[in-house]
Amino acid sequence: MTTPARGRFVAAVVALCVAAAVATVLVARLAFPDGSGDLDETAYAAQADALRHGELTLPAATHDPFFRPFLTGVRDDRVVFKYQPVWPAVIAASDALTGSDLPARVLLSVAGVLAVMWFTWELVRRHAAVLIAGLVIAASPFAWVQSASLLGYQLSFVLTAAGGAALLAATREPGARFALLGGALFGVAAFHRPFDALVTIGPVIVFALVRLWRARRAGRAAVWFGLGGLPFAALFLAYNRAVMGSPLRMAYGVTGTHDRFGFGWRASFDLPGGGRSGQIHYTVGTAFSTLGDFFLILPRFVAFAPAVVVCVVVLFRARGRDPRVWLLVSMFVANVVGYFFWWGNANTLHFDLQYSLGPFYGYALLVPLAAATGWGATEIRTETLRLVAVIAGVMWAGWSSVVVVRDAAADGDGRTYALGPFRGTEQRLVLEPRPFPGDPYLHVVNDTRLGGDLVVAADLPLRRLEVIDRFPDRTPYVVRSTYVSDSETDSPLLERVPATVERGDPLQIRVVGAPEPGFTATPYLQVGAGPERRDAPGSPDATLALGAPDLPASGAVTVAAGIEYTRETPTGTERWRRECRFEARRSANGEAEALPVCDSFEITFLGGSAFEASLDSPEDLVVTITGSPA
Repeated sequence: MTTPARGRFVAAVVALCVAAAVATVLVARLAFPDGSGDLDETAYAAQADALRHGELTLPAATHDPFFRPFLTGVRDDRVVFKYQPVWPAVIAASDALTGSDLPARVLLSVAGVLAVMWFTWELVRRHAAVLIAGLVIAASPFAWVQSASLLGYQLSFVLTAAGGAALLAATREPGARFALLGGALFGVAAFHRPFDALVTIGPVIVFALVRLWRARRAGRAAVWFGLGGLPFAALFLAYNRAVMGSPLRMAYGVTGTHDRFGFGWRASFDLPGGGRSGQIHYTVGTAFSTLGDFFLILPRFVAFAPAVVVCVVVLFRARGRDPRVWLLVSMFVANVVGYFFWWGNANTLHFDLQYSLGPFYGYALLVPLAAATGWGATEIRTETLRLVAVIAGVMWAGWSSVVVVRDAAADGDGRTYALGPFRGTEQRLVLEPRPFPGDPYLHVVNDTRLGGDLVVAADLPLRRLEVIDRFPDRTPYVVRSTYVSDSETDSPLLERVPATVERGDPLQIRVVGAPEPGFTATPYLQVGAGPERRDAPGSPDATLALGAPDLPASGAVTVAAGIEYTRETPTGTERWRRECRFEARRSANGEAEALPVCDSFEITFLGGSAFEASLDSPEDLVVTITGSPA
């Protein structure tokens, strides 16, 4: 290559890297300012914060059950993170050095372009092919959304692409450095995401061994490869030993036994006593259906997809017998077949994450696709075919970019909305509602030491007062999540409600309801689930007393304050209630304590059965709790 040509090549490489970096920043800032809808991001962020504080695990005594980060399990007296620590360590380092995790994401987006270009160079040794492969990566929405998110797939993409390139380089150069580097990259990739490393680099290892065997260098290269990976294998085993008690037992299984390869009932975590709730029945039929959806959505995330198809077809026609072509085929097939047995693809579809983040278990397919596109483009011999491929590819890139960024932004908006009640500057404790009964995890990231302006706690039944006691100097809030029947969206209405504890002996409970013509209104107070209740009939406005003797000697109880409406009809008694339920307990000094945050319901009695629904109009029942001197 002449000096001017070399200069143009370098300038093009720099331009692709800059474009990738800019795309990552724009998507991160505009589409995912508060993260994507994949809550795995919170798991990585929480683990990164723990590592910054020098903790591999967290003490269960302080973090379970109120403060368990997403996708953790409890082993002995420690809270253990599900994922391996490589990507969280990168996040922690970026935060420590720059105050943000965005620089790490930007560097990885650039590294992804360079790694694929290096892989293509080692495979084809053509500068034009290298630049086209780099362009496919830099322009692919798949790379934009993955590098802009806080998920770990971009790091795996970079490590496996670079590891494959190093192994190809080792077949060309007789020295030790590339075999050593390939082993190191494979070691880090396997430490981070073992299966990704196996299905992506595995075919390259086989290809390289065949070449090296024929060159009579397989033994030495294998030794250097092993030495390169040895330190990371040792770290992998040591980490497993530290958090799980066994070098060969990964933390991935700490959340339960249903998150594994194969067919059957599957879930990210097990719910004790939850039965099949939240689980997916992953069958062979489901796998094939999911695979079909995978291939339908994949082209949207691949830049110039029609041109990619043309280049791949041209490559097969021109070089169909070349072993290097079959290496690319084997990399593609290994990923598709390997993840056919992984239920997570169906889970991605279940939560509609494929529209904003792509079918991310197939992200590594971009490596052979980009390399094949670059190589195939150099094999096109007719200007007409080249022009058609360029026009179709550019049109597709324009459409897919708009659609993917739009869907990513909608997903990011949903996450921003969900985090709205947790914003503020004062020292506060916010109780996060459970999305379903038994959910053990927070969906918001706390400071590992439970410090800073915000501490988020799980809003557990009858334990609100308990967790508020732990933070007496913080302003407590409860987040209420209600669905409004006439809402234009499926999103719940999120409201942050002050949760100041009322104390007294007795407490005064005023119940005010809307008058209902023709019905007799009976305000009432009921402690716990027992049949006895205290009534104040005659008016939908009454004040009742709740004293310490009315409450159990230990623990909190649900108190219901409401109004029952009745009337007699020719067919019998018509009866229904509006009711506010709040938490109360007897304090250590003998006072009654209550948290004046109502969960409001409407209960209709028909044919001996009670039908309960959330009260959409809180003004129809107002319950006020005030303390009184002991």
